[in-house]
Amino acid sequence: MEKRYMLIDPSFDSPKGETGKLIEKLIGLKKNGKNEGADEILALAELFSREEEINNINYVPTQTGAVHKLVQEFIAFLSSYKPNSKEIAKQIAERYAVKELLIAACGIASATSGIAASLMANDITSGEVITTSLNFLGVPNAIMLAGATPKFADINPDDLCMDPASLEKTIGKDTKAIVLVHFNQVVDLSPIDDVLKKKGLDIPVIQDASLAMGSTNGGMPAGIINLRKNGATVYSFATSKIISGLGGAIVVANDFSLIERIQRVAYQGMNFQFMEEISAFGANFKMNDMNAAIVMEQLKKRERVFEKRRQLKSWYDRELADVVDSGKVSIQKVAPESIVTHYGVLLPDRQEIAKKMAVKGIQLGLWHTAHLQPVYQKRFGTKAGTLPVTESIARRISFLPFHTKLTEPDVKFICKSLKEAL
Repeated sequence: MEKRYMLIDPSFDSPKGETGKLIEKLIGLKKNGKNEGADEILALAELFSREEEINNINYVPTQTGAVHKLVQEFIAFLSSYKPNSKEIAKQIAERYAVKELLIAACGIASATSGIAASLMANDITSGEVITTSLNFLGVPNAIMLAGATPKFADINPDDLCMDPASLEKTIGKDTKAIVLVHFNQVVDLSPIDDVLKKKGLDIPVIQDASLAMGSTNGGMPAGIINLRKNGATVYSFATSKIISGLGGAIVVANDFSLIERIQRVAYQGMNFQFMEEISAFGANFKMNDMNAAIVMEQLKKRERVFEKRRQLKSWYDRELADVVDSGKVSIQKVAPESIVTHYGVLLPDRQEIAKKMAVKGIQLGLWHTAHLQPVYQKRFGTKAGTLPVTESIARRISFLPFHTKLTEPDVKFICKSLKEAL
């Protein structure tokens, strides 16, 4: 092959000499299943060892690139799930008028940019987008990034997910979309669908499934069904998520044309069929190939990771059963098919308990409540007292350490320390 003179080259040298031989040996061990750990590191080494691909890393998507491979892997992962009964399959076909569950997807920089790009691809750059206030701030920030205004619905007190009755009351004449968060479980879409039908609305429902990796509802994961025209689902691979690429995300939809528009937004609005043409307003939301390479290794371990998280939840539930039964502590109600991302507990005095736990080296996590934050109140006029369930939960919720390196003795120590702090 003749030498190719590329437009750019990031000046990364692929490994050569003894270094190249050593890396090739390690990559060979990995491919043969004989490597002991460091799979993610070797995936990056393999990525940078391919001289012909280096100049395309994190520049433009290619059919042989890591992002494209991850997208195909993730579609296969979602497609491997099936409704766990013929009755559910029949209900899906009748309710959502689908004969075949078509899945399209693209890589993106983060869940925040995925939500923003999904809204922008639907020309939702003004008006109101409804979500929940007790949330990771990336969700309302994504709505503002697109140019719309976040409007907040209340949550159910048991599962801490969006309350359909509150959603119905919150919908107004300027409502353009809904961002639904699957908090540790896959939310039943039927009540949301019922609200939209009752209101006569055909607006996109953007699902944030960042906290529901591996969870199902009736055997179906989030993203298989995307409500209303141009609905989409976002999965995050941030450091705190069940499957991590140390960053990156994927957007899933039932429409190839929507995914194409989202990808254009993610690449500054470029049209890949006609590179001279800018066909959308966009931003640098594209996924990094390095994140994609890491995620592919993590996906290979998913069943082991899912099982460990099921085990962790059972340990915590057992150790906290006495204080839950006594009413000192409450825990989120989570459906049996769920894989928990963040183990949430409601405490009587969160700040004081967090201080006592910190003395023992135990970190507690929290979420912000957007409508109570001064910046939201100043800009959007949100007020305390408007979301009673959210505000009650927000004063008490904390998240206990929850990751696969924890052992049963670790969980016992954390729970014992929590009880002593109560």
